[in-house]
Amino acid sequence: MKKVRYLIIKTCGILLASLFLTGGCAAAQPVDQTTELPGTQSAAPDASGEKEPAEPQTEQPAPTATPTLRTPDPTPTTMPSPVSDEALQSGALDSFFNDSVLIGDSMTAGFSHYVLAQREDGGVCLGNMKCIGQSGLFLKHAYQMETGERSPVLPYRGRNYCVSDLVQTLGTKTLYLLLGVNDAYVFQSTVEEELLCFDEIIRKTREKSPGVQIVLITIPPVLKSYARDYACDPHFNVDVNEALYRYCEENGFGVVELAARLRDEDGYLDRTCCSDDKFHLNQDGDALWLAALREYARTQYETGAWTPEEAAD
Repeated sequence: MKKVRYLIIKTCGILLASLFLTGGCAAAQPVDQTTELPGTQSAAPDASGEKEPAEPQTEQPAPTATPTLRTPDPTPTTMPSPVSDEALQSGALDSFFNDSVLIGDSMTAGFSHYVLAQREDGGVCLGNMKCIGQSGLFLKHAYQMETGERSPVLPYRGRNYCVSDLVQTLGTKTLYLLLGVNDAYVFQSTVEEELLCFDEIIRKTREKSPGVQIVLITIPPVLKSYARDYACDPHFNVDVNEALYRYCEENGFGVVELAARLRDEDGYLDRTCCSDDKFHLNQDGDALWLAALREYARTQYETGAWTPEEAAD
Protein backbone atom coordinates (compact mmCIF):
# COMPACT_ATOMS: atom_id res chain seq x y z
CA MET A 1 0.00 0.00 0.00
CA LYS A 2 2.79 2.34 0.80
CA LYS A 3 4.35 1.56 -2.50
CA VAL A 4 1.14 2.31 -4.42
CA ARG A 5 0.66 5.65 -2.59
CA TYR A 6 4.23 6.66 -3.44
CA LEU A 7 3.70 6.00 -7.12
CA ILE A 8 0.52 8.10 -7.13
CA ILE A 9 2.23 11.03 -5.41
CA LYS A 10 5.20 10.86 -7.76
CA THR A 11 2.95 10.73 -10.81
CA CYS A 12 0.99 13.81 -9.65
CA GLY A 13 4.19 15.74 -9.04
CA ILE A 14 5.42 15.01 -12.53
CA LEU A 15 2.10 16.20 -13.99
CA LEU A 16 2.15 19.45 -11.98
CA ALA A 17 5.68 20.24 -13.06
CA SER A 18 4.77 19.65 -16.65
CA LEU A 19 1.78 22.05 -16.44
CA PHE A 20 3.94 24.75 -14.84
CA LEU A 21 6.55 24.61 -17.58
CA THR A 22 3.93 24.70 -20.34
CA GLY A 23 2.22 27.87 -18.95
CA GLY A 24 5.55 29.66 -18.60
CA CYS A 25 6.45 29.04 -22.22
CA ALA A 26 3.08 30.34 -23.38
CA ALA A 27 3.48 33.55 -21.38
CA ALA A 28 6.89 34.19 -22.91
CA GLN A 29 5.55 34.37 -26.47
CA PRO A 30 5.26 38.05 -27.65
CA VAL A 31 1.78 39.24 -28.55
CA ASP A 32 1.44 41.51 -31.75
CA GLN A 33 -0.54 44.57 -30.64
CA THR A 34 -0.41 46.32 -34.02
CA THR A 35 -3.89 47.50 -35.13
CA GLU A 36 -4.57 49.03 -38.56
CA LEU A 37 -7.08 51.85 -38.55
CA PRO A 38 -9.85 51.66 -41.09
CA GLY A 39 -9.30 53.69 -44.20
CA THR A 40 -5.50 53.80 -44.02
CA GLN A 41 -2.81 51.79 -45.76
CA SER A 42 0.38 50.61 -44.16
CA ALA A 43 3.62 51.20 -45.95
CA ALA A 44 4.98 48.02 -47.52
CA PRO A 45 8.27 46.85 -45.96
CA ASP A 46 11.40 47.08 -48.06
CA ALA A 47 13.81 44.20 -48.70
CA SER A 48 15.43 44.67 -45.30
CA GLY A 49 12.11 44.20 -43.54
CA GLU A 50 12.15 47.76 -42.20
CA LYS A 51 9.55 50.30 -43.10
CA GLU A 52 10.62 53.37 -45.10
CA PRO A 53 9.49 56.58 -43.47
CA ALA A 54 6.72 58.16 -45.55
CA GLU A 55 7.87 61.30 -47.37
CA PRO A 56 5.56 64.30 -47.04
CA GLN A 57 3.44 64.79 -50.15
CA THR A 58 3.97 68.29 -51.62
CA GLU A 59 1.42 69.48 -54.17
CA GLN A 60 3.22 70.51 -57.33
CA PRO A 61 1.93 73.72 -58.96
CA ALA A 62 0.14 73.28 -62.25
CA PRO A 63 2.38 74.07 -65.21
CA THR A 64 1.89 77.58 -66.53
CA ALA A 65 1.21 77.81 -70.22
CA THR A 66 3.77 79.96 -71.97
CA PRO A 67 1.97 82.48 -74.16
CA THR A 68 2.86 82.41 -77.79
CA LEU A 69 3.80 85.87 -78.92
CA ARG A 70 2.39 86.51 -82.32
CA THR A 71 3.48 89.28 -84.58
CA PRO A 72 0.37 90.89 -86.07
CA ASP A 73 0.09 90.64 -89.78
CA PRO A 74 0.88 93.97 -91.35
CA THR A 75 -2.31 95.64 -92.56
CA PRO A 76 -1.77 97.06 -96.00
CA THR A 77 -2.82 100.68 -96.17
CA THR A 78 -3.89 101.83 -99.56
CA MET A 79 -3.60 105.55 -99.94
CA PRO A 80 -6.18 107.19 -102.21
CA SER A 81 -4.89 108.02 -105.64
CA PRO A 82 -4.24 111.75 -106.06
CA VAL A 83 -6.88 113.63 -107.99
CA SER A 84 -5.59 116.06 -110.59
CA ASP A 85 -6.91 119.60 -110.83
CA GLU A 86 -8.44 118.80 -114.21
CA ALA A 87 -10.28 115.75 -112.86
CA LEU A 88 -11.41 117.69 -109.81
CA GLN A 89 -12.90 120.55 -111.82
CA SER A 90 -14.62 118.11 -114.15
CA GLY A 91 -16.58 116.74 -111.18
CA ALA A 92 -14.61 113.55 -110.40
CA LEU A 93 -15.46 113.86 -106.68
CA ASP A 94 -18.81 115.63 -106.89
CA SER A 95 -20.67 112.62 -105.51
CA PHE A 96 -19.23 113.78 -102.19
CA PHE A 97 -21.98 116.41 -102.11
CA ASN A 98 -24.91 114.02 -102.50
CA ASP A 99 -27.58 114.35 -99.81
CA SER A 100 -26.36 117.79 -98.74
CA VAL A 101 -27.84 121.27 -98.62
CA LEU A 102 -26.22 124.69 -98.90
CA ILE A 103 -28.15 127.36 -96.98
CA GLY A 104 -27.47 131.06 -96.99
CA ASP A 105 -28.48 134.53 -98.04
CA SER A 106 -28.64 136.27 -101.42
CA MET A 107 -25.10 135.11 -102.23
CA THR A 108 -26.31 131.50 -101.97
CA ALA A 109 -29.38 132.30 -104.03
CA GLY A 110 -27.12 133.63 -106.78
CA PHE A 111 -24.81 130.63 -106.53
CA SER A 112 -27.79 128.28 -106.89
CA HIS A 113 -28.48 129.75 -110.36
CA TYR A 114 -24.86 129.16 -111.33
CA VAL A 115 -25.03 125.50 -110.20
CA LEU A 116 -28.30 124.91 -112.08
CA ALA A 117 -26.79 126.39 -115.23
CA GLN A 118 -23.86 123.96 -114.98
CA ARG A 119 -26.24 121.03 -114.61
CA GLU A 120 -28.47 122.15 -117.49
CA ASP A 121 -25.43 122.19 -119.74
CA GLY A 122 -25.05 118.47 -119.02
CA GLY A 123 -22.15 118.88 -116.63
CA VAL A 124 -21.66 117.23 -113.24
CA CYS A 125 -21.97 119.85 -110.53
CA LEU A 126 -21.97 119.09 -106.79
CA GLY A 127 -23.94 115.86 -107.05
CA ASN A 128 -27.52 116.38 -105.97
CA MET A 129 -26.75 119.13 -103.47
CA LYS A 130 -29.61 121.58 -102.93
CA CYS A 131 -28.77 125.30 -102.77
CA ILE A 132 -31.34 127.39 -100.89
CA GLY A 133 -30.81 131.08 -100.22
CA GLN A 134 -32.96 134.04 -99.27
CA SER A 135 -32.14 137.61 -100.14
CA GLY A 136 -31.79 139.84 -97.09
CA LEU A 137 -31.19 136.94 -94.68
CA PHE A 138 -28.64 138.08 -92.12
CA LEU A 139 -26.94 135.78 -89.65
CA LYS A 140 -28.77 137.58 -86.85
CA HIS A 141 -32.08 136.99 -88.64
CA ALA A 142 -31.36 133.25 -88.94
CA TYR A 143 -30.59 133.18 -85.22
CA GLN A 144 -33.88 134.95 -84.38
CA MET A 145 -35.77 132.46 -86.55
CA GLU A 146 -34.43 129.64 -84.37
CA THR A 147 -35.39 131.41 -81.14
CA GLY A 148 -38.89 132.29 -82.41
CA GLU A 149 -38.27 136.05 -82.48
CA ARG A 150 -38.66 136.18 -86.28
CA SER A 151 -40.82 134.28 -88.76
CA PRO A 152 -39.09 131.71 -91.02
CA VAL A 153 -38.17 132.95 -94.48
CA LEU A 154 -36.14 130.15 -96.14
CA PRO A 155 -38.29 129.00 -99.10
CA TYR A 156 -38.73 125.37 -100.14
CA ARG A 157 -41.67 123.97 -102.14
CA GLY A 158 -44.10 126.66 -101.18
CA ARG A 159 -43.26 126.84 -97.50
CA ASN A 160 -40.85 128.90 -95.41
CA TYR A 161 -38.48 127.37 -92.89
CA CYS A 162 -35.80 128.23 -90.41
CA VAL A 163 -32.45 126.48 -90.91
CA SER A 164 -33.01 123.65 -88.44
CA ASP A 165 -36.53 122.83 -89.71
CA LEU A 166 -35.40 122.87 -93.33
CA VAL A 167 -32.56 120.44 -92.65
CA GLN A 168 -34.96 118.15 -90.79
CA THR A 169 -37.51 118.29 -93.62
CA LEU A 170 -34.91 117.46 -96.26
CA GLY A 171 -33.40 114.66 -94.20
CA THR A 172 -30.03 115.79 -95.43
CA LYS A 173 -26.71 114.29 -94.29
CA THR A 174 -24.62 117.46 -94.48
CA LEU A 175 -25.39 121.15 -93.95
CA TYR A 176 -23.18 123.77 -95.61
CA LEU A 177 -23.85 127.19 -94.12
CA LEU A 178 -22.81 130.64 -95.39
CA LEU A 179 -24.21 133.58 -93.45
CA GLY A 180 -22.99 136.83 -91.90
CA VAL A 181 -21.31 138.54 -94.83
CA ASN A 182 -22.63 141.99 -93.90
CA ASP A 183 -23.90 141.61 -90.32
CA ALA A 184 -20.94 143.62 -89.08
CA TYR A 185 -21.79 146.50 -91.39
CA VAL A 186 -25.54 146.59 -90.71
CA PHE A 187 -25.70 145.54 -87.04
CA GLN A 188 -22.14 146.36 -85.95
CA SER A 189 -21.94 142.82 -84.59
CA THR A 190 -18.94 141.65 -82.60
CA VAL A 191 -17.04 138.41 -83.20
CA GLU A 192 -18.55 136.93 -80.03
CA GLU A 193 -22.09 137.84 -81.13
CA GLU A 194 -21.62 136.21 -84.52
CA LEU A 195 -20.24 133.03 -82.94
CA LEU A 196 -23.22 132.95 -80.58
CA CYS A 197 -25.57 133.12 -83.57
CA PHE A 198 -23.78 130.31 -85.41
CA ASP A 199 -23.71 128.16 -82.31
CA GLU A 200 -27.45 128.52 -81.64
CA ILE A 201 -28.37 127.71 -85.25
CA ILE A 202 -26.14 124.62 -85.23
CA ARG A 203 -27.34 123.50 -81.80
CA LYS A 204 -30.99 123.62 -82.88
CA THR A 205 -30.18 121.86 -86.15
CA ARG A 206 -28.38 118.99 -84.43
CA GLU A 207 -31.16 118.61 -81.88
CA LYS A 208 -33.64 117.98 -84.70
CA SER A 209 -31.22 116.10 -86.97
CA PRO A 210 -28.68 114.40 -84.66
CA GLY A 211 -26.67 112.73 -87.42
CA VAL A 212 -26.18 115.77 -89.65
CA GLN A 213 -22.65 116.87 -90.51
CA ILE A 214 -21.88 120.59 -90.19
CA VAL A 215 -19.62 122.49 -92.59
CA LEU A 216 -19.22 126.27 -92.34
CA ILE A 217 -18.07 128.40 -95.27
CA THR A 218 -15.74 131.27 -94.43
CA ILE A 219 -17.45 134.65 -94.69
CA PRO A 220 -16.42 136.49 -97.90
CA PRO A 221 -15.06 140.03 -97.88
CA VAL A 222 -16.96 143.03 -99.27
CA LEU A 223 -15.91 145.73 -101.70
CA LYS A 224 -13.71 148.49 -100.36
CA SER A 225 -16.29 151.16 -101.17
CA TYR A 226 -19.03 149.25 -99.34
CA ALA A 227 -16.90 148.89 -96.22
CA ARG A 228 -16.10 152.61 -96.26
CA ASP A 229 -19.77 153.59 -96.63
CA TYR A 230 -20.51 151.80 -93.37
CA ALA A 231 -17.36 153.00 -91.65
CA CYS A 232 -16.59 149.44 -90.61
CA ASP A 233 -13.29 147.68 -90.11
CA PRO A 234 -12.58 146.00 -93.45
CA HIS A 235 -10.80 143.15 -91.75
CA PHE A 236 -13.66 142.30 -89.39
CA ASN A 237 -14.70 139.27 -91.43
CA VAL A 238 -11.11 138.03 -91.26
CA ASP A 239 -11.35 138.05 -87.46
CA VAL A 240 -14.70 136.26 -87.59
CA ASN A 241 -13.28 133.60 -89.89
CA GLU A 242 -10.33 132.96 -87.60
CA ALA A 243 -12.79 132.48 -84.75
CA LEU A 244 -14.88 130.17 -86.94
CA TYR A 245 -11.86 127.97 -87.62
CA ARG A 246 -11.22 127.57 -83.90
CA TYR A 247 -14.90 126.94 -83.23
CA CYS A 248 -15.10 124.24 -85.91
CA GLU A 249 -11.91 122.58 -84.75
CA GLU A 250 -13.19 122.40 -81.17
CA ASN A 251 -16.51 120.91 -82.27
CA GLY A 252 -15.43 118.64 -85.11
CA PHE A 253 -17.07 120.65 -87.90
CA GLY A 254 -15.73 121.15 -91.41
CA VAL A 255 -14.64 124.43 -92.98
CA VAL A 256 -14.67 125.45 -96.65
CA GLU A 257 -12.16 128.23 -97.32
CA LEU A 258 -13.94 130.60 -99.69
CA ALA A 259 -12.95 134.03 -98.37
CA ALA A 260 -9.25 133.67 -99.18
CA ARG A 261 -10.04 132.95 -102.84
CA LEU A 262 -12.04 136.18 -103.17
CA ARG A 263 -9.79 138.70 -101.38
CA ASP A 264 -7.61 141.19 -103.14
CA GLU A 265 -4.17 142.24 -101.88
CA ASP A 266 -5.76 144.75 -99.48
CA GLY A 267 -8.17 142.26 -97.95
CA TYR A 268 -11.31 143.48 -99.72
CA LEU A 269 -13.43 141.64 -102.24
CA ASP A 270 -11.69 141.45 -105.60
CA ARG A 271 -13.64 143.70 -107.99
CA THR A 272 -13.27 141.15 -110.81
CA CYS A 273 -15.42 138.71 -108.80
CA CYS A 274 -18.22 141.14 -107.90
CA SER A 275 -21.44 141.82 -109.80
CA ASP A 276 -22.56 144.98 -107.93
CA ASP A 277 -21.30 147.62 -105.51
CA LYS A 278 -21.56 145.43 -102.42
CA PHE A 279 -20.40 141.82 -102.31
CA HIS A 280 -22.56 139.69 -104.64
CA LEU A 281 -20.57 137.44 -106.92
CA ASN A 282 -20.53 137.23 -110.68
CA GLN A 283 -19.81 134.03 -112.62
CA ASP A 284 -16.08 134.31 -111.96
CA GLY A 285 -16.75 134.57 -108.25
CA ASP A 286 -19.20 131.66 -108.33
CA ALA A 287 -16.60 129.59 -110.19
CA LEU A 288 -14.17 130.23 -107.32
CA TRP A 289 -16.88 129.18 -104.86
CA LEU A 290 -17.40 125.94 -106.75
CA ALA A 291 -13.64 125.36 -106.78
CA ALA A 292 -13.50 125.91 -103.01
CA LEU A 293 -16.20 123.30 -102.40
CA ARG A 294 -14.48 120.79 -104.66
CA GLU A 295 -11.15 121.40 -102.95
CA TYR A 296 -12.82 120.55 -99.64
CA ALA A 297 -14.05 117.29 -101.17
CA ARG A 298 -10.53 116.49 -102.37
CA THR A 299 -9.13 117.09 -98.89
CA GLN A 300 -11.71 114.72 -97.37
CA TYR A 301 -10.92 112.11 -100.02
CA GLU A 302 -7.13 112.27 -99.87
CA THR A 303 -7.08 112.16 -96.06
CA GLY A 304 -9.25 109.03 -96.08
CA ALA A 305 -12.23 110.71 -94.41
CA TRP A 306 -14.42 109.83 -97.38
CA THR A 307 -14.31 107.42 -100.29
CA PRO A 308 -16.49 107.52 -103.42
CA GLU A 309 -18.03 104.14 -102.48
CA GLU A 310 -19.65 105.81 -99.46
CA ALA A 311 -21.81 107.84 -101.81
CA ALA A 312 -23.80 104.71 -102.61
CA ASP A 313 -24.62 103.97 -98.95
